[in-house]
This record gives sequence, structure tokens and C-alpha cells, in this order.
Amino acid sequence: MDIVLILSPYLIIFVLIPLIIVFSIKTTKRRNRENFKQRYGYTPEAYEQIKKQKELLDLGILTQEEFEEKKKQLLNI
Repeated sequence: MDIVLILSPYLIIFVLIPLIIVFSIKTTKRRNRENFKQRYGYTPEAYEQIKKQKELLDLGILTQEEFEEKKKQLLNI
């Protein structure tokens, strides 16, 4: 009984509080991702992929048609 009472503050400090923080961060990230998708119609990941494809287009590695095709695919059009 005494051990449980002694460990209890440590359990709260080193286990429960970090778990609450991690859960809060994950929830916030999910909510932000959903808000981004709702606002712009696509995910942040799709946006990053389109930026990478645009860089390849600018470098001449992709053609305009290939870029447009990949863009439509990422935007689910």
C-alpha cells in the first residue's frame, strides 16, 4: 500500500501527463489536417506532392501533360 502511494505521483508525472500531451498533439494535428482539407479541398500531403511535381516540371524532368495528370490524381479530380 505504501509503495503505491509513493509511486502514484511518479506515475502521474512520468506516465499519465506525457500520455495526455501526446494524445492532445495527435488530436490537434488531425483537426488541423481536417480543417485544411475542408478549406482547400485537398490534404497538406497532396499540396506538398504538387509542389514537388511543379519543381520537376520547372526543371524540365516532367512535361506539362505529366504534371497535369499527376496533379489531377493528387487532387482526386
